[in-house]
Formats: sequence, structure tokens, C-alpha cells
Amino acid sequence: MTTLHALVTGANRGLGAALAEALLSRDATVALGLRQPTDEDGCRSLLRRHGNRGLIVRLDYADPDSIDEAARRCEGELERIDLLVNCGAVNRDPSSPPTASKGPLEQLDGAALTRMFVVNVVGPTLTCRAFLPLLKRSAAGQIANISTGRASLGLVEDGRSMGYAVTKAALNMATRKMAAELAPAGVTVTAIDPGWVATRMGGPEAPSSAEETARHLVELLLDGERRPSGEFVDRHGRRVPW
Repeated sequence: MTTLHALVTGANRGLGAALAEALLSRDATVALGLRQPTDEDGCRSLLRRHGNRGLIVRLDYADPDSIDEAARRCEGELERIDLLVNCGAVNRDPSSPPTASKGPLEQLDGAALTRMFVVNVVGPTLTCRAFLPLLKRSAAGQIANISTGRASLGLVEDGRSMGYAVTKAALNMATRKMAAELAPAGVTVTAIDPGWVATRMGGPEAPSSAEETARHLVELLLDGERRPSGEFVDRHGRRVPW
């Protein structure tokens, strides 16, 4: 059986780390994308537990040069990428008060919203662009953009988390656009709502652990049956309203 080659961004903690471990447990070779070099120790430990079957690359969504350098590094060490998981994200602008990007409307700040757009939309899109040559070398390349139910226009019930919801809705549109463009190359692109997960972002009161959620996501992505490209689904593969 051919070894799966994957890239997971935001792999230093939370859902990204759990996804990387779940993939490594399936004998995949995984490139772990980190925003900061200071996060390397945990990732090195993770790779050691799985026979050092992978590599660590610096990949900061707010730094296009780091994205391109990560792609060059992977091209030098991996023959292809079968699965790219865009997991890194922010649910608020960390350099501003929470209300500057979450709302209410009268407290929103344009610079804070712009920084969120760079991290949650521009960065993942440029990552897909940079790794496209490696994805095209796969017999069945997949891109999974981790989204949120808050990005669903059909499920809006309140005005909370304005920046997170709006930027992830934009990532959903990017998913649809990329799915249409990459269909002739055989690369599928899917937006996935993982649900409410007990991570630093989701908080300790969330009902699902990162490990449980990662297990469901990996089962969904590696079930051997190619999903129609351009879908928005939950971690069980059920469609989420756009």
C-alpha cells in the first residue's frame, strides 16, 4: 500500500496536533506546519513517537514568504502531497480587544477584521496555491479547509463572532472556487465543520475532544470513497447548508 503524504497546518496544538497524530497513527508521512519555531518541541516529540515519519516546516498564514518556503522544503523531501489540511485559524484578532473582531457592530475595528481575513482566508488560499504542484502529483489529491458552522449563511441565528463567521464564510467561497478550478486536475476541495471542539479556541466546555474530532475527520477523509468536490460537510460527512 502506498504511504499517504499529508500536510497539516496549525499542527502544534489543538485540532491540528490531533489531526497530525491521527494521520501518523494511520502510517501516513506528515509535514507539520507551524507558525512559530518556538512550537517545535511538541511536534518533534510527536514525530519521534511515530518513527520520525514526517518533517516540520514553518508556515505562517500571515507571512507569504514562509508559505512558499514551506512548499519548497516539502518539494525537496516529499514526492507529492495527497492531503492538505488547512487547520490553522484565529477566532478573534489576538492583537486587539475581543470586541474589535467579534462585535458588537459598533465596536468592530477595520484593522482587526483585516488581520483576521489575512489569516483565515488569504493564508489558506496561498497555501493551496503553493502546494498545488505537489497535490497534482498525487493520484487523488485532497484539500480539506477546516471551516465552522458559524460560516453557514443558512444557520445564522445571532450576530456573535462577526469576524470569525465572515472570514470562514469567505473561506467557504474560496473552497467552491478552488473545487471548480481544480476539478480537471483531479484535486478535490472540501470545507469541513468539525463542530465545537475542546481546544484553546473552543474552550474547555466544548462537548468534543480534539482527539475524538480528529478521529472522525480522518475517517471521513480517508474512507476510500472520493467525496464530490466543493461540498461543505460536518465531521460525519453530512452536508452543512452554505
